[in-house]
Amino acid sequence: MGSDKVLPKNVMRWFGFLDTDGWINRNSSLTRLNDNGKTFEEIADVIESEPNGLFKEKSKCQMK
Repeated sequence: MGSDKVLPKNVMRWFGFLDTDGWINRNSSLTRLNDNGKTFEEIADVIESEPNGLFKEKSKCQMK
């Protein structure tokens, strides 16, 4: 019942993510967090913490 969809490239660029899967490091990505059952709120917390590797530049998160 899964999906092979990834973040649309225009959304990726708007947020400043480096890629469509939201890789944080070689073992963790936003898509993996989602696939492993993290809630929307938990994933949003990760995005808001602006971990190294997720964004092209620091402080690119425009959700704030």
